[in-house]
Amino acid sequence: MKPFVVNSLPYPAFRKFLQHLDIDEVIKLARVSHKTQLKVKRINRKVFKLILDNRVFEKNGGPARIERLSRHVMIIETSDEVINAYEAMNNYLAKYYPAHKWSHSICHHSFWIDELRRLVNFRTDPHTYYNFNFIPYDEPKQLMKVMTFLNETLSIDHVEIMMDHDKLFGDYKCILESPLLRKCNSLEILGRNLRLWTYQLKLLLEKIQPTHRLSIECMLSSHFNKELTFNIPYLELFNLTQLGLHEVQNMNCELIRLRRAVHHLKLNKSIHYSNIG
Repeated sequence: MKPFVVNSLPYPAFRKFLQHLDIDEVIKLARVSHKTQLKVKRINRKVFKLILDNRVFEKNGGPARIERLSRHVMIIETSDEVINAYEAMNNYLAKYYPAHKWSHSICHHSFWIDELRRLVNFRTDPHTYYNFNFIPYDEPKQLMKVMTFLNETLSIDHVEIMMDHDKLFGDYKCILESPLLRKCNSLEILGRNLRLWTYQLKLLLEKIQPTHRLSIECMLSSHFNKELTFNIPYLELFNLTQLGLHEVQNMNCELIRLRRAVHHLKLNKSIHYSNIG
């Protein structure tokens, strides 16, 4: 085959060429020039999920390793990759930790995708573990730049923010201004050390103006104003305590998922008594 210049290809040929590239190669190509980036954007290459990770890890491996692992954007191209990662994590835990009864349920949390990458890397053949694509960053402005580049290059369906409380509403609050968070079809906010207060969720909703799915998996304050969640089209809440039938009935949502927010038997009992007057 004769060598050719990618930018000189007509649109149909360029599209076919791009569809055969891995997502990391697509990103490298888009970084060649602004002209190439515009051509890539026109192809509308889809990405299932971006994970914006900046969590606090336990210190097992030294400060350098902690810093290297904790600041990156993970790119997951298809939902099948997520399913395969969960299955691989289940198999890994069953093999190396068979006595733990939590080995199955633990895989239902998205952040364990990253745990899979870190753990399995040390145990298995490098060709069999799921090595997702990563873009590292060092500080808020650089993360914002990465988000802008990806938003202007790819068609991104889900965005997941994994940060502790002080970072998301501190130095990294600027990322809430990103058009990517308003454009994506699903936004997930989670973290083991994340707690939301009423004024913070109010700020969050003002910035992102959710028109699609919003999932919040973190601790919510005991005096949390539940009415803020009433008009989100597709809402998924974790750990919202003291949620009663009256609040659920007042929610103007097309779809509501309440996980560990209220005991299902208690809610069913309330609905039963409401129906019989």
